[in-house]
Amino acid sequence: MFKFAKGALGTILFGWPLNARLWITRRCNYQCRMCSIFRNEKQKEMTLDELKTVAFNLKKLRLSQVILTGGEPFLRPDIIDIIKIFKPYGFIIRIQTNAAEHVTEDLLDRAYKAGLDDISVSLDTLDPLKQDAICAGKGVLKNAKRVLDYCSKHYADRGVIAANVVISRQNFFELPQIIEFCKEKGIFFDPCIFTRKFSQAPQEDEQRKNVDLSLSGLDSDKVKEIFGKIDFMVKNNYPVLTTARTLKSLYDFMLGSGYKWKCKAGLISFDVAPSGRLAACCDTIFSADQEPVADLSSKDFISQYRSREFQEKCLRQRQDCEGCLYGCYRDPVYLAGDLRTQWESLYKSIVFKKVFN
Repeated sequence: MFKFAKGALGTILFGWPLNARLWITRRCNYQCRMCSIFRNEKQKEMTLDELKTVAFNLKKLRLSQVILTGGEPFLRPDIIDIIKIFKPYGFIIRIQTNAAEHVTEDLLDRAYKAGLDDISVSLDTLDPLKQDAICAGKGVLKNAKRVLDYCSKHYADRGVIAANVVISRQNFFELPQIIEFCKEKGIFFDPCIFTRKFSQAPQEDEQRKNVDLSLSGLDSDKVKEIFGKIDFMVKNNYPVLTTARTLKSLYDFMLGSGYKWKCKAGLISFDVAPSGRLAACCDTIFSADQEPVADLSSKDFISQYRSREFQEKCLRQRQDCEGCLYGCYRDPVYLAGDLRTQWESLYKSIVFKKVFN
């Protein structure tokens, strides 16, 4: 609760960033239909010494939460050392994983012992064959359940354990069942909403061949029915991690509204490329190495980040963006400026006895 209050109040009162997603690798052992990160897996990765500077610089920004992501972060053989680097600074540490076979019980034990607080496991459907098709893998759902079960059994008191569900046409009508599954397992439903236009459309269109992910054009009456069920679940304290306002934005989008909004990517939250350079969000990660840069692995990061040139770069990107429905960007902004979201997050923290950022 103290970490929640400290982080939220710092963001609300002073505009401090709430969280950062560190892409510590682009390597991945899946080829998910909604992602193309594995196509650039040879990109330079930060060393442990560089990550020590990253941690120091993030603390200077008074950041609350560090999210270790990728790629598949557990593919880094030094992942335990990476967690140990960030822990002494008091960050809430979350890791996002695909939970494939390489994520063993021993590796999870060592990660939690090193200081891991939260874990999000990719799980998009309760249909094993569909999950394998989405991820272009085998036994994907079985492994995801294995890791979720183990963490829930042994580390439920440590922090948030969540199923990270990419909402798409492939699973939209299954969402109430997935939320019910999460409740039964004692874990959280953490949705990622598939609405963006990709920066590498030709590649990814081919990659998504025969797997339609678009949420546009679904039957409006059926959409309303699904959201009615989700709304009931939220009001009855089902473990839904994202905010009611983000869910309402998805509902409006699916009934014909756009998704342009007053984004603060690069300010309230941001992404960090494997090179250590900051990007406003995941859709602008390609620009992280383009001048002007803000390099978190550099001792000059603070002056680079606060420079007029870099802030104008982020502003232009926000202005040019058509919008998105990503909760990882919307939720921190709503937390910073929306009273209802602030009360909602505080209420969830009390009810579930977890820290919600």
